[in-house]
Amino acid sequence: MDEQGAKYEKHWAFVAPVRPIVPEVNGATSFTTRSTIFVMAKLEAEQLEPSPAASKERLIRRLYFDLIGLPPTAAGN
Repeated sequence: MDEQGAKYEKHWAFVAPVRPIVPEVNGATSFTTRSTIFVMAKLEAEQLEPSPAASKERLIRRLYFDLIGLPPTAAGN
């Protein structure tokens, strides 16, 4: 605390980052990234199931919307 009673902490930019503890998840060896493990841990805590994987067609459609804002055409233009 400083002289006037406020709690003093170092600015976040000067604090060394600390790796978080990776939670235990059922089937954790099948995940490809650590961020996926954290998401799956949250889903388990909330007693939820992940959505099924998207089809290739749906992923391509999402990519088109992300890149150009329009759905893909049948001709592939």
